Amino acid sequence: MASAQWLPFTEAHLPALLKVCLDNGEYYTYIKCTPDTENLRRELTALPPGARPEQKYFAGRWEAGQLTALLDVVRDWPRPGVAYIGWFMVARHLQRSGLGRRTVARLCEDLKTAGYHTLRLACAEENLPGLAFWQSCGFSPTGQRADLGEYTVALLEKQL
Repeated sequence: MASAQWLPFTEAHLPALLKVCLDNGEYYTYIKCTPDTENLRRELTALPPGARPEQKYFAGRWEAGQLTALLDVVRDWPRPGVAYIGWFMVARHLQRSGLGRRTVARLCEDLKTAGYHTLRLACAEENLPGLAFWQSCGFSPTGQRADLGEYTVALLEKQL
C-alpha cells in the first residue's frame, strides 16, 4: 500500500480539490456557496489581511493517487507565534476515521516544535459538526465572532 504524503497545491490539483469539495456538500450549506474551479483557484493564494504569500501553507494529503485531505495554514498571523487554519477538510469517505484528529494533532506538534504558541481558526456557527470536531481537538471558543455577510463565524483557538 502506498504511503500518504502532503504536497503543496498547484492549479494542476484543482480537479481533485473540486471533487473532494463537491463530496462535502454539507460544509457548503453552512458557508452559503457552491465550490467551483474559479473560487478554488482563488483559495490557492487567498490571504487574510496583512499576511504575505510566504506565510501560507496550502497542501493536500495524497494516498494512492487520491486527495484525502486538505489544509491551509497561515503562519505568524495575526501576530508572530500564532498560526491560523484557514481551511481544513477531510475527504467524505474518510471522515470519522481518525484522520482529521491525527492531522490536527500532528500539526499542533509541528507548530509547537517550530516555536508557535497558539493555533486559531474560524468556524461557521451553523456548522455544529465542525464546531464539535474542533472542540474535541482541544480548541475553545474565544467569544469573538465575525459576520461575513452570508454567515457568521466563531473564532476558536488552542494553546500549543
